[in-house]
Amino acid sequence: MARKMPEIIDVNARRLEELLARAVSNTLREDDTQLLRQIFDSYMYLFELVGDKNTTIARLRKLFFGASTEKASKLFREARQPDVSRSSGDDNATSEPAHSEPGSEPAMGAAGHGKAPRGHGRYGARDYSGACHVDVPHPELSAGDGCPECVQGTLYDQPPSTFVRFTGQAPLQATVYRRQRLRCNLCGKVFTAPAPKEMDRPKYDQTACSMIGLLKYGNGMPFNRQQQLQRNCEIPLAASTQWEIVAAGATAMTPVYEEHIRQAAQGEVVHNDDTTVKILELMGKRAEDSPPPDDPHDPNRTGLFTSGVVANRAGRRIALFFSGRQHAGENLSDVLQLPAQTMGCVDAILAQGRCPTGQQPLRTRAQEGDPASQELHVLQDSSRCPSR
Repeated sequence: MARKMPEIIDVNARRLEELLARAVSNTLREDDTQLLRQIFDSYMYLFELVGDKNTTIARLRKLFFGASTEKASKLFREARQPDVSRSSGDDNATSEPAHSEPGSEPAMGAAGHGKAPRGHGRYGARDYSGACHVDVPHPELSAGDGCPECVQGTLYDQPPSTFVRFTGQAPLQATVYRRQRLRCNLCGKVFTAPAPKEMDRPKYDQTACSMIGLLKYGNGMPFNRQQQLQRNCEIPLAASTQWEIVAAGATAMTPVYEEHIRQAAQGEVVHNDDTTVKILELMGKRAEDSPPPDDPHDPNRTGLFTSGVVANRAGRRIALFFSGRQHAGENLSDVLQLPAQTMGCVDAILAQGRCPTGQQPLRTRAQEGDPASQELHVLQDSSRCPSR
């Protein structure tokens, strides 16, 4: 059983010398017996404390010399016990938050300081910028009407009363179009309902490609796990199909990726590191039988690496990743060798809408009949910059 911590008393060296002298002369007083008992208790407690494997040096220092801080909560712990008679009313006012409508913005901080405590874990309605916002007008009253309560005042707009409601759904949603078909029982002619405009779009929307890529490469959710989640939500999507969608979308984003490399090459500070990776096309018998055409395989090099290059430029951080046979130093060298004067495709579109060589125009969605969009997209491989 653990020994109870003895009472800490202050005893100077002079008092201990006097106690030792009286013990030698056998002239101990009654209070000396109590002091000796406290010394022995402290010794036994310290002996057991040192033998405990969980005891740290910091704990011993705190025991001998007290807390290193001078906060009143530690120095005068007993003196700061709350006065029940004085704080009962205040505790009732601050221990329970003010009741508000569900989902509304969090109330002001305690003591009316107007600042919510840090780490409270709640968000206000204004933080949900990506949510669907629905304005609910009053069914009977509007700004400028007379007050139905006092019949004398005039109503004016106030900040709305907010309510946030959450719903769950699969990361990828699907719509099944069931077009009605009618068949003549005499001639056998089949009449099918006309397709809605939504069916003119690709089967896999650009947002589906973006979501799969974000879950996989941005949040570390493998394709197989996404497949399981979609199947559980009864909207199945095979892992192999996910890869095909992402691979097709990556082609359209190649100019943006190359522009990131060009921007990183001009960074003020550049960091790099690498780790091992497995690429099946570059490993074992598969690499010997059908090596990729763009892989200059050196039999003396067997390592495969994923390199990370992080560059800081103009207050922004650019992260690049390369996977292959080159290590981090070689990939960093390739990035830094990119000429800063070479104009990227994005710059060319912003400047004059043409390739840097001046040979081929670069098309955007706005030029394809979507003037409301200001996003830059390379529509086909033929639209790629030949200088790349």
